[in-house]
Formats: sequence, C-alpha cells, structure tokens
Amino acid sequence: MISINDAGQLQQNNAQNFREGMMPADALLVTVIVVAIFVVFGVTLAWADRQTSSHRLDSDSKR
Repeated sequence: MISINDAGQLQQNNAQNFREGMMPADALLVTVIVVAIFVVFGVTLAWADRQTSSHRLDSDSKR
C-alpha cells in the first residue's frame, strides 16, 4: 500500500505496518452480526407482509 506522510511525500508501506490498515477481527464480527440482524428483520417484515397481504387481496376480490 502507498500512503502519504506529513510532509506530503509518498512512501510505500512495509510489512511491519501493513496490518495497521486492516480491520480487527472483533470489529469485523460485530459488523457481520449487525448486518445479519438487519437481514433477519427485513426477511421477517417481508414474510409478515406476505402473510397479511394475501388475505387482504382475497377479501377485496370477492366484492
């Protein structure tokens, strides 16, 4: 990776500070869990909407 130091000069990162730019495993785990919660919530909302909308459409079509 290439970074810019305070003087504005380009320098190439070596292997020692390469891991500084990587996301820690615990932050990655938290991110995955939060995304999974939103996905489950969205699927639950879609399922509930499908369960209620099919009954509502059937009663409207009988009029």
